[in-house]
Amino acid sequence: MTTTMPVSAADRVFADSVTRLLDRSCPYQRIADTEASTDGYDTALWSKLTGLGWTTFFAGETGFDRSSLPPLALLLSELGRRGAALPLLQTAMATVLASAPGLTATGRSLLGGIGYGEHPVAVVGADFGSRIHADLEGDGVRLASPALPATEWLQEARTIVVPLHVRTGRRAAVLPVALPAADSRILRITPVGTLDNERAARAVLTEDALIGAAEPVGQRRWRSMLVLACLLRAAELTGLGRGMLDLVLQHVRRREVFGRPLARFQAVQHMCADAATRLRSATLLTAEAVELASTDRDFERTAATAIYTTGRAVAGLALTAAQLHGGIGFTAEFPLNVYFRRAKAQQMRSGSLTDQVDEIGRWLPAAGHWWSLHPGSTAPPWAGGN
Repeated sequence: MTTTMPVSAADRVFADSVTRLLDRSCPYQRIADTEASTDGYDTALWSKLTGLGWTTFFAGETGFDRSSLPPLALLLSELGRRGAALPLLQTAMATVLASAPGLTATGRSLLGGIGYGEHPVAVVGADFGSRIHADLEGDGVRLASPALPATEWLQEARTIVVPLHVRTGRRAAVLPVALPAADSRILRITPVGTLDNERAARAVLTEDALIGAAEPVGQRRWRSMLVLACLLRAAELTGLGRGMLDLVLQHVRRREVFGRPLARFQAVQHMCADAATRLRSATLLTAEAVELASTDRDFERTAATAIYTTGRAVAGLALTAAQLHGGIGFTAEFPLNVYFRRAKAQQMRSGSLTDQVDEIGRWLPAAGHWWSLHPGSTAPPWAGGN
């Protein structure tokens, strides 16, 4: 059963190029060594991707280019499959959220570096459960609480995108702002521990920090942008799942118990088949959402469902992989530990499971049924609907 992200014929050449490059650049020992490095990611690989334009092709003149979603999802999935930690996901998510019309001129200038791959960017509070509240004051905003949530790659980022929830009269809105992370007059950065090696940190704004602001974005439009950003995380998760499934299948075929391989035991076969089926379903749902979003069709319901489904499938696969590997699955010498930690960390970064289910509900029609998750679909006759 294949679990790869479906691609069109036009993207096949790109897919082959990605596979060849990452096969050479991402052996496990190299990935393990980057965890102990100063930056936490392979700067040589990042430079290669930047030189090829793969860290910038999704950044158009007016913001995120939706037509680039399929190849971007494929690239993120392939990086996930190899367990490689790079700030590409955060950079792409920042580009999505920077497309908001309310971003200040200063913020757009700071984010201009994305188009040239100059430096990593971190997005604070880009999940379904986070709300960073702020109050409008003249031409600027002041945060209700100066402490920002912990975010991956914040230690390495030079720019931070922060979605601030404000009120304009009776209407709730969201104002994305961009801040220079290196400016100690505005921010204090404190490193924090995390399950994986994506150099997380917590930022605290100084007491007198007043952030320049422009026109806020309406809640519905903001939620759409947030779903699109989190869909990119789901694409990476499908790759993490594929990497773990590859390791599981290799292990059960080689490991012998009572004179025969683990793969010959029916219980093990059932566990592998269940994990592969769930991953395949999540991958296809994610691919459908990517296709809808890339062609400017209604994608939010399908994407929200894909985010939830993929997180559950990959987290479950991580537990199955650990169980089938036994004790070696927890050792630093074996690659499963990297996938296990990254899979669980990435699942939680889209919000709690409750928040993810709530997000699906936001995009359901008032009288919706389960089949209405897919735009333009109708209930089949056997479902008893019209």
